[in-house]
Amino acid sequence: MATIAKNNQKSIEQYTFRKYYDVVYYPKKYTNIIDFWKNSILYGKVNTDLNSIMLNTNNLKVLKTSNINQANQFYAMSFVADAFNEMVVEFQRADQLSSIPKSKLNPLKIVRATIIPQNNYNETIRLFLDTSFDQNKLRNKITNLNDFLNEFCFLMGSTSLYVSQTSFIMSNVASPTVTGLVVELSNLNNGDDQQKVDQYLNDPNYKFLINTAEKYSFFVDKNAPWRLVFNLSTNYALEKMKQNNFNSLDEMFANAYTTTYTTDWKVLKDTLIQYYNDKVFVKNKIQNPVLNNEGQIVSQTINKQIINNNTYDDLFWIKMYYYVRLREEDFRINQNQFENKINRLTAIYNSSGEKAALEYINKDTKPFLDGGTNPSYDQVIEVNKKKKMKSSNFIYKF
Repeated sequence: MATIAKNNQKSIEQYTFRKYYDVVYYPKKYTNIIDFWKNSILYGKVNTDLNSIMLNTNNLKVLKTSNINQANQFYAMSFVADAFNEMVVEFQRADQLSSIPKSKLNPLKIVRATIIPQNNYNETIRLFLDTSFDQNKLRNKITNLNDFLNEFCFLMGSTSLYVSQTSFIMSNVASPTVTGLVVELSNLNNGDDQQKVDQYLNDPNYKFLINTAEKYSFFVDKNAPWRLVFNLSTNYALEKMKQNNFNSLDEMFANAYTTTYTTDWKVLKDTLIQYYNDKVFVKNKIQNPVLNNEGQIVSQTINKQIINNNTYDDLFWIKMYYYVRLREEDFRINQNQFENKINRLTAIYNSSGEKAALEYINKDTKPFLDGGTNPSYDQVIEVNKKKKMKSSNFIYKF
C-alpha cells in the first residue's frame, strides 16, 4: 500500500498517509516552516487584534526572478519583494559559483504571488450567489428589492455562504496569496504528497532553498514546499518594513491593509444592488397571470423596482450586514434574541454613529477575542464546538 496521500483517497486512508508525510517524510531539521493546515490558519489574514484585514494594493512591488525565460511580472508587499529580491541575488551568486546544481529550484521561477483580494472576493461572491439563487425565479418572479433581500436572507439561513469580506478572507476559500506575503515557485497540487516528495523534498537544492529562505525571513509551507511566506516577526523583517516607511508591525497593518469590518456593509450593499440590477432588473417587466372580473386568466404587466444607492438608508444596510455576520458565524439564537440585538444596534447607531455600531457588530460576531496573530487549530475547533451548543431559529424579514 502506498504511504503517500492524495485527495481522491478515502478519508481514513488520507488521514493516515497525511500523518505519515507529516511524521516521516518532512525533515525534522527544518525549523522555519509554516503550516496553513494546522497552526497558522489565519496568518496574514488578521492583524494583531485578530481583526480580519484586506490588502491595499498601493504597497506592492515587482518581484525579481533568476529565470530569464519568465515573461510575466509578479508582485508582493514592498518589503516582502525587497527580501525576496535579495534572496534571488544569493541564488544567482551560488549558481555562478557552481555551488548549487541546476534543478527545479535553480533557477528560481515564480509561478504565483499576490492575488488582488478585492478581485478574488468579487469573483467568489458572484459565483456563490449565482450557484445559490434560483435564477429563473429572480428573472420572472422578483419585482422589488425587498423581495430580493428576503430571498437572500432565506439563503443565508439555509446555506453556508461567505458573503462578507470578513468571512471570505478568514475562510479557506481565500488563498494565502491574498495577503501579499506569499511567493509560490510551483503550481503543483498540494494535496498530492508524492509530488511534494519527488519534486521538492528530494530536489538537490531544497536544503539550500529552505536555509536561504530563513536567512531572508521566509517560512516554507510544510504542505506546499514550493510556497514561501514572509515571517513578520524577525529583526530582518522589521528592518525591511522600516525601509518601506513602516516603523512597526501595527503601523504596517494599519497602513497597508484595510480592517474589513469597517467597510463590509458598504461592499455588501454595492454587491447586492449590483446583483439585483444584473439578475433581477435584466427584465424590467414581467407578465403575471391574474383573474379578471369575469373569472378569466389574463396577463398583468408589472414594472420592476429600479434600485440605486439611495433607495435605503445606511442603517438599513448596516442591520442587513449584522444579520449576515450572525449567519456566517452560525450564531445559534432565537428570533427574540435576534430582534434584541438589532434593537441594540439601532440604539448604538442613533446615539453614537456608524463607527460605534460597526465596532459593536465586530465585537459581537468576532470568533477570536484572546489576542495574538495566529489562532491555532485547537482554537478554531473550540469556536465551532461552542456554536453547536446553542439553538438557532431566526430570520430577517422586511
